[in-house]
Amino acid sequence: MAVANLIVYTDALDFALRLYMRRRHTVAPGGVPEGNRNGNLSVNLAAILPPDGRRAVPALPFAIIASVFNLEDRLEEFMEAFGPYRHRVWLISDGSTDNTVLRLRQAGWRCFDDGVNRRKPGALRRLLEHLPAHIETVMVIDPDIRIRGLNDGSTIDMDEFISDFQQSGAAAACPRIMIEPDGFLARFQAFEYALAFRVGRESLADFSITSGVSFYRRSALARALSEHSLSVYAEDFENALILLSHGERIYYDGRLVVSTEGPGTLQHWFSQRVGWYHGLVKVYVERFSEVLRIGLRSPFAAYHYLVYIGGLSLAIHLIKIVSAVLLLLSFLGGMGLSRARRDRALHLRAESGASLYGAHRPAVPVLRGHAYRADDGGLR
Repeated sequence: MAVANLIVYTDALDFALRLYMRRRHTVAPGGVPEGNRNGNLSVNLAAILPPDGRRAVPALPFAIIASVFNLEDRLEEFMEAFGPYRHRVWLISDGSTDNTVLRLRQAGWRCFDDGVNRRKPGALRRLLEHLPAHIETVMVIDPDIRIRGLNDGSTIDMDEFISDFQQSGAAAACPRIMIEPDGFLARFQAFEYALAFRVGRESLADFSITSGVSFYRRSALARALSEHSLSVYAEDFENALILLSHGERIYYDGRLVVSTEGPGTLQHWFSQRVGWYHGLVKVYVERFSEVLRIGLRSPFAAYHYLVYIGGLSLAIHLIKIVSAVLLLLSFLGGMGLSRARRDRALHLRAESGASLYGAHRPAVPVLRGHAYRADDGGLR
């Protein structure tokens, strides 16, 4: 119980610290919030943009890029979701063996294919080589995500998001990812994502972490992928560590919302967690020198990347799992003990009732010379 209490108090203190840092990073000079423009942001955007950037500036050309593999079964859903952006979409087949490439090309989509399975980081690095030179901003997506419009969760449109990002000079920006609430596991993960983005990423200022859906300055993404291990495990976290260690900035902008499906089964959910933890450990150990350089840039960056990720998320993660199991067993044991006590009390009550209202009546006392009659209550 002492370990469990320590974990609870530690997480509570971390939560309070992040709420404080989130407000501190998004408050304008003078202590007054900037209003809706800074809502759901990890930085004070007005302070980052150039003086003339507060007016609407048309977004420069950008591309939406993705690596696809055997997408034929869900191709109709993908084309329907990204139909409005088709003129900006550039795809690369990561060694697909079905008719994905053929059907995409027949439908008029740009899709490169050289028959090699490079895995996502390697495929994206190859795709960047095919993009026109005038495209300086790219949005990396997964094929199963959906971009939410102004009346469907987002508070700004894509062009405004891109314009702000291009003027900020940051290397990358991460939008908010929302899980479609379909089933108990998906609702549970949706709540987890809401905390991770609305509290976690908003507290990191411009030391945030990219996700599977992120916006990059093209040159920054090319640099990150050139130093990347090309592993699919926590590849976005590795991108972020590489860029931040080189002095780049990454911020979170939750005004644009994208959605994806949650785990449909417990097995999928468990395998997803195992993959996340394995990737986090792998990248953290292999890139620990970059983590140290990031920690030197800011006290809160040192706290997040060294104390929180290295300590609370990795070092005592197994202890958290064991503590959770012990708490669950204790709870179940308490329920069993309460039920046993309730059954015992009912049994004793039944025995007491039988002794008071049983069939055997007490013996009628007989006094010398008189008989006691219980029916009329008197002596005769």
